[in-house]
Amino acid sequence: MDYAGIDAGHLRFAVNRPLTEAEIEARLDTSTPVGVPPRSGASVIKFNSTYLDVVDR
Repeated sequence: MDYAGIDAGHLRFAVNRPLTEAEIEARLDTSTPVGVPPRSGASVIKFNSTYLDVVDR
């Protein structure tokens, strides 16, 4: 992502809010395989139950 020119100190995101219908429908079901082969151009460098950090090789 290109953050040039963005004043990150003034960004505001709603937290602890109900999800919209669109967000609920777009949720990825982690229990069902998607059938897409992994890409070789990106590498996972760190992950946990809610976060995935990927870098481009």
